[in-house]
Formats: sequence, structure tokens, C-alpha cells
Amino acid sequence: THVFRNAHRYGWVDASDNTPEKVEEKLIKKIPRKYHPIVNHVMVLHGRYVCKALKPDCANCPVAKYCNAKQ
Repeated sequence: THVFRNAHRYGWVDASDNTPEKVEEKLIKKIPRKYHPIVNHVMVLHGRYVCKALKPDCANCPVAKYCNAKQ
């Protein structure tokens, strides 16, 4: 859920990527292979504590300038 939501907020996937499988396919191509072992963990923690579903903490987000949630 966190990875799916954040991938859309970052603009890494399109609105047409509306299933976890489609998002995963796009992310595997976009994220360098050396980061594959840790990216899920990092995105889940970021989504859980900073980029929350209802109230993202954009003021304290290290990637806010790359994200659409601030809008």
C-alpha cells in the first residue's frame, strides 16, 4: 500500500498503473538493481511515518521537492 501510493505521488508511475503488479513492473525497471533489496523497506517506512495517506508530512520530507503530494 505504501509503495503503491508513494510511487504515484512521486510520479514514478502513471494513473493507468492501477494494480500493485503494474506498479511493481514499472518500479523494477526504474529503480537501479543494486537498490532492489532495500527499496521496498525504505518506501514502506517512509510511507508509514512521513508520507502518510491522509496527512503527508511534506514539511519534514526529504523528497518533497520531487513529489506531487505537496500540491
